[in-house]
Amino acid sequence: MMNEMIPVIQDRDGRPKVVGIDLHRALQCNTPYRKWFPRMCEYGFTEGIDYTTADKIVRRAADGAAMPQVQHVHLLSLGMAKEICLLQRTEIGKKCRQYVLGIEEAWNDHLAVHARAAELERAEQAAPARIELPGE
Repeated sequence: MMNEMIPVIQDRDGRPKVVGIDLHRALQCNTPYRKWFPRMCEYGFTEGIDYTTADKIVRRAADGAAMPQVQHVHLLSLGMAKEICLLQRTEIGKKCRQYVLGIEEAWNDHLAVHARAAELERAEQAAPARIELPGE
């Protein structure tokens, strides 16, 4: 098992994704994330294809009073994460890219693909049969 350099999560469809802020931290970027991410997107990444954005409500303390704020969470495809690592042109960027390549390789391994296909088939067989109603 690989040491988790960058946390990898699964989206609703089970595909591996990297959270943008986690990649930013792993790359040890000095630029604040709120400025860094839009700049990375200028390289031609497309929302809905290369990444998705979700809003998360967080509470931040200011003067002792909790204030709810919206935090944008970016879920990056492995392809986007690899390209961003390459764009950094640093040794840590190279290590992060190699790590993401390893995750992608494990995801695309033929045994992993067959296991996912078998799981989908089991889920379909376990689903209740659809009853056709008159007029459908």
